[in-house]
Parts: sequence; structure tokens; C-alpha cells
Amino acid sequence: MITWHEINLIRKLLIELKRSHYICDDCWYSCPKSGGDNYCGRLSPDVCTCGVDVYNKKIEKILAICKTQIEAEREDVLPSKFD
Repeated sequence: MITWHEINLIRKLLIELKRSHYICDDCWYSCPKSGGDNYCGRLSPDVCTCGVDVYNKKIEKILAICKTQIEAEREDVLPSKFD
């Protein structure tokens, strides 16, 4: 079985793997969601064209699983205040 420490390590590594939106020196090729003056195209600033939103959502799903597992482990280890 995976330990609490291993899950916590996985969680920390996943957070480090999260990406930001693509920025190019030529603002026409940057992702619209990169913000500010980084993008000068015509798409809405709410549109991601670099795939980071999809990628980070997958990481968020895995992080949610890790969080659930960590909370379950803590409940098994820590005594209930009603005991």
C-alpha cells in the first residue's frame, strides 16, 4: 500500500508539473490566455490554444485523488474527537 509520505511526494511533484500558457516573442503565436500584452491576436482572452488548460485539469484530477487518499489516511491514523 502507498504511504501518506509517498502520496504527499506525488502531490508536490504534480504541483511542480503544472504549466502556464504559452508565450512567444511574436505575440501572434502566444496563447490568448497568457495575459496582458503577451497576445495580440483576435481570439478572446478566455480561449486557450496551447492545451495547458486540458493538461492542468488532468493534474487537478490526480491531485484531488491524492487529497482524498491523504484525508482517508489521516482519519485512519488520527483518533476521532468523539472516541
